[in-house]
Amino acid sequence: MTGADIRNHNLKVLEDGNYEGAEVDAFVESTAKAFDELFNENKEIVRRLTIFAKKIDEYKKTEGYMTET
Repeated sequence: MTGADIRNHNLKVLEDGNYEGAEVDAFVESTAKAFDELFNENKEIVRRLTIFAKKIDEYKKTEGYMTET
């Protein structure tokens, strides 16, 4: 789900001008699930980047030691 999907989603308007509660609840739930998925993916990406950054630092130190010798 993208921001455009959320913005362009049309909820059914009832005769009294209100939205149908079940439809709103379903939309909120699907939006929350999409947000949770993105949040978890982002958390995993940050975890991996942290590992890669540490490895790069290790390789730079190793390279420095090799250059000195």
